[in-house]
Amino acid sequence: MGNLGVILTVNLDWLQKNWDVLISAPFAFVTCVVGSFVVAFAIVSYFKNSEIAILERRVTDYESKLKVGSPDEAKSKVDRLEGEIAGVNRVLTSPLENIGIRLSRTKSPI
Repeated sequence: MGNLGVILTVNLDWLQKNWDVLISAPFAFVTCVVGSFVVAFAIVSYFKNSEIAILERRVTDYESKLKVGSPDEAKSKVDRLEGEIAGVNRVLTSPLENIGIRLSRTKSPI
């Protein structure tokens, strides 16, 4: 709250010192203020729209790579694939465990 008080004091001092100039040319002052807001809005909109476009591209990339239409479809697909992998691991490790060979859980370079 201290910084806000300083900012308000500085702005009020500036306004008090320049009040005569502002009153003598109100159209120019209002035009500058409105123009500043328009320029600021345009800049913020540009950056926000570019950010939205980037995120939309990322979503499209994920959808095309996963070949799904929604996050729920992607989750169900991943769950199904994990189940298949677990089944394959059980099938592959069962015979080897029966003969006493333990497979390492580290990733194979192949």
